[in-house]
Amino acid sequence: MSTIKEIIKYYGKHNQKLKAVEEMAELIKEIMNDISNRGNFENILDEIADVYIMTDQLKHIYNIDDKQLMDKVDEKLNRTINRINKERTKDICDLCDKKATLFSHRSNGKSIKYCNSHVVKKIKKVELND
Repeated sequence: MSTIKEIIKYYGKHNQKLKAVEEMAELIKEIMNDISNRGNFENILDEIADVYIMTDQLKHIYNIDDKQLMDKVDEKLNRTINRINKERTKDICDLCDKKATLFSHRSNGKSIKYCNSHVVKKIKKVELND
């Protein structure tokens, strides 16, 4: 019998679910301490290890195999990368690949995004037309 299964059998599924919640709360506390500049690497490492162990137990309790979990992990990672890529492009100049710094609104309600160099060109064009 694996160590994980032995632990679950001894303490019971219900108690191990509660223990998982407890360990996750302890990790949250340590992360919050770190955010507040009161963190301790060893404490964080200990809590991550505890959550890792409990996550493995939860996989067994809920009959989740490695392939199911990794498929879900891949799905979520891909979704996050897609979201990042969308966010990266929303502040990109519509005329080139530089970071946009100014948004101009057209009369049709759509906005145009300009980088600094295109803003300067636009200003010069307006000055020449005056």
